[in-house]
Amino acid sequence: MIVNNQKIDVLDLTKEEALEEAKRCLNCKKPLCVQGCPIENNIPQFINAFVNDDLALAYELLMEKTNLPAICGKVCNHEKQCEGNCVLGIKKTPVKIGKIENFIANFAYENNLINNEKKASNLGKVAIIGSGPSGLSCGYILAKEGFNVDIYEMEEKAGGILTYGIPTFRLPSYNVDREIEKLKNLGVNFTFNQKLGKDFTIQSLKDKGYDAIYVSIGANMKKSINVEGEDMEGVIHANHFLTEYAKNNILIDKDDVVLVIGGGNVAMDASRTAKLVADNTTVVYRRTQKEMPASLEEYEEAVKDNVPFMWRCSPLEFIGENNKLTGLKVKNLDTDEDFVIPCTKVLTAIGSKPVIDDKDIALDDWGCIKISESPFGMTNIDGVFAGGDVVTGANTVVVAMREGRKTAHSIKDYILSR
Repeated sequence: MIVNNQKIDVLDLTKEEALEEAKRCLNCKKPLCVQGCPIENNIPQFINAFVNDDLALAYELLMEKTNLPAICGKVCNHEKQCEGNCVLGIKKTPVKIGKIENFIANFAYENNLINNEKKASNLGKVAIIGSGPSGLSCGYILAKEGFNVDIYEMEEKAGGILTYGIPTFRLPSYNVDREIEKLKNLGVNFTFNQKLGKDFTIQSLKDKGYDAIYVSIGANMKKSINVEGEDMEGVIHANHFLTEYAKNNILIDKDDVVLVIGGGNVAMDASRTAKLVADNTTVVYRRTQKEMPASLEEYEEAVKDNVPFMWRCSPLEFIGENNKLTGLKVKNLDTDEDFVIPCTKVLTAIGSKPVIDDKDIALDDWGCIKISESPFGMTNIDGVFAGGDVVTGANTVVVAMREGRKTAHSIKDYILSR
């Protein structure tokens, strides 16, 4: 299906299909799907409201726990969370909870069921640094509660990893745009091309009179693969590749021989994206398919895109001439043999970490921002909070969203108690 010139591989359900799927829900008294959800979403309740044709209530129940349903319905690892705990999945196919959530979210948007009414007004002024899932979530909650919110984003568009890290074939841009539009309708102001440490500092924001500041800049710096030659020309961090691709800056050519190192969803995203440019793209992973952290759905989509996999191959060394990549030396962990895979580009998808360009914020041993439990999310600087991947390290969208929401309530209590 093509929507707004975007290839959509994971098809949305029609209302009839979503309703048929919703009717399969057993409405368990002790729903294990809720226990499997990182935000303990009101799954049986919103599904039951949908079955009873009350889409407004279904959306309202969703929004009690999430403010990114059109996104989480697409990119959450449902098979390991809500759907992975569905009772029907023991003997049959679990209820497609994510697709139902996504349908309800888009239906609400298209049919003006979204309530943008604020509870109060002018309670305070908050600056949010970073517009990824954590920043958007924090901003949404605070704006709904009546705070004036300004979001500073280093890129030209809002969304963070949602816009620049997840390909549109997995998360169509209209899903992201709709969630951002909700914040704009609440009066949230976005300022783009503003990078912490370059265009402003924490102190410069404090000098502007903000009552609180929330740092949610994510974790985008590559982790070292600790393999000789990783600084060679042609070795590219997968997150950087995806970010540049989203900006139409393609870092590979159609004649490149591309290897992707890793077995998570980023590796699947990078391999499928690279395959659109360079047909000769292969994933190299040191474990087996069953041990991959990537969701089964994302792996199967990569297979459908004819991405080949080399299992149980551990990288040993990047090979090159005159600092230009020509191959990857690996060890086959089954045969204990070493061999070289010829290649011209390697995308490393083995994780990322935060980079904080502000010397005044205290960091832990992992380079993440330290926060307190009370008030939750507070850094070592009074009135400055942090959350999402910059605190937890690279994590899922839903966890970043959860931390943003939780910190928003902490910021509210902090400001109102002053």
